[in-house]
Amino acid sequence: MNAEIGLFGTVSGKKGLRSLSTSGYNGFYVISGNSTKSEYEIDRILQFMDKLNEREVQDLLYHGIEGRHYIIRNGVVVRQTAEGVSESERNDLSMLLTFIPKDFTTPVETNELRRKIAEIQSENEKILVSNPAESFTSEIYYEKGNFLDGLINNARIKFIIGEIDETEFQDIIEIWLENGGREYIREINRLYRENKR
Repeated sequence: MNAEIGLFGTVSGKKGLRSLSTSGYNGFYVISGNSTKSEYEIDRILQFMDKLNEREVQDLLYHGIEGRHYIIRNGVVVRQTAEGVSESERNDLSMLLTFIPKDFTTPVETNELRRKIAEIQSENEKILVSNPAESFTSEIYYEKGNFLDGLINNARIKFIIGEIDETEFQDIIEIWLENGGREYIREINRLYRENKR
């Protein structure tokens, strides 16, 4: 079998090309300032957060340990996990990154795939559609969100890869609506109207 892997950023719909924006919550931390923490403790937490944004620490959290997860060649990171080393070691650490004030990490070796990804991301920024209800707390979504998301996400993937046709996709949307989707839409619309006042 001859197969090729390709990349695409979005597909065209009735309103042309659109790309769904992410929530943008990555790297968001909350530090409790309750009465059980002294000024000293809060200061130590802030010092730790500040330390996370030095280049060496960003490199450690993003790339891993040099010689174990990557090597440096010609001033750039070449990712190559040592034999017997789990890739999750590096992935788990990256959750601490905030990139404040910016990304100081040593650049990663570029290749055709990485260049294509950067190009697609740049193009998609021009057609981003954000979710105006992102900040709302929905009781219906709290109760049924996992089911509703799973249903529609699976349907979308099956439709894109051709496992279901448009009629079957619309049938799944109807199931989504009947199993909490309509209530969710009503609730979000109400919250949106109240928020605009």
